[in-house]
Amino acid sequence: MVKKSSSRYARALVELVLEEKVSDKVRSELQEFKKLLEDSKELKELLFKKVFSGQEKTTVLKSVLEKLSLSDLTQKFLLYLAKQNRAHLFFDIMQEFEQKMDEHTGISKAYVLTAVPLSKPLQKKVEERFESWMGKKLEVTYDVNPSLIGGIVAKVGHHILDGSVLTQLHDLKNQLEQGV
Repeated sequence: MVKKSSSRYARALVELVLEEKVSDKVRSELQEFKKLLEDSKELKELLFKKVFSGQEKTTVLKSVLEKLSLSDLTQKFLLYLAKQNRAHLFFDIMQEFEQKMDEHTGISKAYVLTAVPLSKPLQKKVEERFESWMGKKLEVTYDVNPSLIGGIVAKVGHHILDGSVLTQLHDLKNQLEQGV
């Protein structure tokens, strides 16, 4: 039920931001608000707990939003969630919203894990290779895990490519144990 509600709110928000041509602005404002929620345990608790009424949440949220100077659309959306006691869905809505916006703009997310940090030129090569393979623009996040020993593990959409030395060693070990 939560996923369905979040998706509905996200879809409505996408339609509004596209109609008003403010998608980048609203997206960055929502990311700013998301960071605020992650950093402020008290605000998050107030907005997410059902013990506070929608009116109480709206009153507190209005004063917070005034200090952030967000666009009218972003403020109205956040206040609506608070008033309807749906603020607890914010993180799910945000995830759905970003996914739908990425779909609309033709961007996919990719996650690349390597044993050592990649240089900027090498990151660019990796991105070009995966964009060519996927046939679309990618927004890539890089991370490092020394236990991979070497190679790369990439997740692009629903595809996972594991070219790590660690996995190759595990595969070799399994083959030797099976006598192949």
